[in-house]
Amino acid sequence: MSKICLECDNPQFGGGYCKYHQYFRRKLGGDLYKPKSRQKSVIPQESKRRKIEHIRYTEQVKLFKQEMRNKGEYHCFISGEDFDDTIDGFVTVHHLRSRTGNYYLDKDYWILTRNKYHLDVFHRSTIEELQKFPFWEDFLVRLKIKDLHSYHKLLKRIEKSEDLFGND
Repeated sequence: MSKICLECDNPQFGGGYCKYHQYFRRKLGGDLYKPKSRQKSVIPQESKRRKIEHIRYTEQVKLFKQEMRNKGEYHCFISGEDFDDTIDGFVTVHHLRSRTGNYYLDKDYWILTRNKYHLDVFHRSTIEELQKFPFWEDFLVRLKIKDLHSYHKLLKRIEKSEDLFGND
């Protein structure tokens, strides 16, 4: 014998009520419509492994800067200018082949740049704007010597720009 709803003669669905009278459970303070508590977890910006690597990375950057000073190559790779203490002139380490995988700690693909030129060349400016810089041709020569892969990547970017916008 099945149980009968408290309000009608239909069989019970749960909590003493049929499917059609379940709303009474909410009125009575039942558990049917209680929102489930959500676990609020913060996604970390860096994994545990990356945090450990980052500590090593900052040490390596300091050593890299000191090595470049000792070699006499402590100047901007892009413009050839010396570094200064202004916001645009302080030293930034750029990773020619990004910061992913094994390239994160590989000094062969690191270059020292002035912050302003680093942002302009690799992140903000269009190819047309970059070609107006007086050091552009010298930078391409230095880049070709340092990393041929990055040089060809930049040439592809130039070709795409010329295909899209034409050379006026």
